[in-house]
Amino acid sequence: MAYLTRRVTFAAGHRYWRDDWSDDRNRRVFGACANPHGHGHNYALE
Repeated sequence: MAYLTRRVTFAAGHRYWRDDWSDDRNRRVFGACANPHGHGHNYALE
């Protein structure tokens, strides 16, 4: 029996931020996800 597989990789980034909150509150509530450059993860699917 033979199997054909394919590996796909992708990056997913996001930023949590509320404009009506202060910078300090956004950082306290959202932590790393409030980074101005975003916060992300790399995934690999097979």
